Amino acid sequence: MNVSAIQQELLSLPPEQQDMLSAFLVSVRLKRDGLLKVVDDRLNDTDPGNWVAWDDLKPELGDEPTDAGQ
Repeated sequence: MNVSAIQQELLSLPPEQQDMLSAFLVSVRLKRDGLLKVVDDRLNDTDPGNWVAWDDLKPELGDEPTDAGQ
């Protein structure tokens, strides 16, 4: 099976299954690129001095609202 055929098959999946596959592929890429530990360390960082305030981050994200978390 070639990539094009796989892509076409994935388009037929329900959105929830596409999201699950996407999360899986991101985790595979993070592992492959050696970034999983970096992400894990940042998520588990308990030192508030290393955190970024949400209000400081918003301008970098732009003005467009997302549907994330809704």
